[in-house]
Amino acid sequence: MKTHLNLLSFDYRRRQFLRGWLLRWSLVWAACVVLAAVPCWLKQVRYGIADRKLQTAQRRYAPVDKLAREVDAMSAELRTLEAKGTVLGQVRDDRPLGTLIGLASRSARRCNGRLVVRKLSFQRQQPQSEQNKPPRGRSTKQADSPPAPKKRLPWAAVTFSGEALDNVAVATFVVGLRDTGLFRRVELKSSVGKDAPNAEIRSYVLECDI
Repeated sequence: MKTHLNLLSFDYRRRQFLRGWLLRWSLVWAACVVLAAVPCWLKQVRYGIADRKLQTAQRRYAPVDKLAREVDAMSAELRTLEAKGTVLGQVRDDRPLGTLIGLASRSARRCNGRLVVRKLSFQRQQPQSEQNKPPRGRSTKQADSPPAPKKRLPWAAVTFSGEALDNVAVATFVVGLRDTGLFRRVELKSSVGKDAPNAEIRSYVLECDI
């Protein structure tokens, strides 16, 4: 036997049912949206971090990139002067000054843009025959004594100086010069860090013997 009677209309009860059904499913849909949004948000955060790192790397590379463009411009001007048969072309024929520049450029390219050669200094050494010549006024007895063993002196000295982003690039450049087989000695004289507007660049000096 029923102890209660539902006097609510069917339309009202249907609306109540639909309202409860929508509320339950709305909670389910909201949870699904949150679960889908979290990975997207994490991915966006990672993209933002990577973008900031890229911008920082570009700012650090800007000074080296500027120096590389200047070197390319000077190389192009040098090729133009040599094509015109100027004094630089004659010097290259006497001893490969152009070859030195080419070898330095090839060795610097192994550093992937992290090093530039700012200055190349070439100095011809005194001929060995003049260095071993006995001084004037030497006695006959001294002249008859056995000559001292001759020390092989370098034909010329070359100094490279420029800038690099780190010591790894400098070491790569040194190895590249040694691998050319032209130099008897390749010695790193200094590698000092110096402050730049956007990065810390190392200034290096290399001395080589031919």
